[in-house]
Parts: sequence; C-alpha cells; structure tokens
Amino acid sequence: ALRVEHTKTGQTITYSGDSSYTPALVEAARGADIFLCEAAWGETSEGKAPDMHMSGAEAGRAAREAGVSKLVLIHIQPWGDAQATLEAARSEFDGEIVLGAAGMEF
Repeated sequence: ALRVEHTKTGQTITYSGDSSYTPALVEAARGADIFLCEAAWGETSEGKAPDMHMSGAEAGRAAREAGVSKLVLIHIQPWGDAQATLEAARSEFDGEIVLGAAGMEF
C-alpha cells in the first residue's frame, strides 16, 4: 500500500495496489479521507487464487476497519460485474463508495 498525507491539511489518500486483505493494509488506510482499493476478484474471492487480489466485500471490510471516509473501488476487471462488486463492498462498509474509472480526479 501507499499512504500519502498532505503536510498542511492532513488529508490522506491510501492506495492498495494489488493486495489481499491484511492487517497491514488496514493500518495503512487508517483514517484516510480516500482509500483507493482494488477489488479485482469482484463480489467474492471464494475459489480464486489466495493472497493476490481482493473482492468487493474484502475492500469494504478493510475500509470499515480502517475508518476511511470514502472508498474508491479500483482494478475491477472489465469482464466482472462492477455493480455486484459495489454491492458486496456496501455489505461491509456503510460510508461513501465510488466505482473508480479512468480520468477521475479527487
């Protein structure tokens, strides 16, 4: 993960990169204003290769446990169901969730 904090405002962005759910990822995202979190496995990681990517539900769980303000789901595969991935994240995190897209600015 990469965590960037603005020295004057204290605003924070955390980027997960390709990751599985880990306590270290939650710590990197702790209190972030924006958490860009990959959800390449879609709704669930069940039956997928372990320790490689996260599902929407796992991204939502990490966001909830880290207490972030906004979760941006990224790295959703083009053949995946983005809406189902979003709903899986929403089942774990009740804050703001955005589906990331090329060209977005925050």
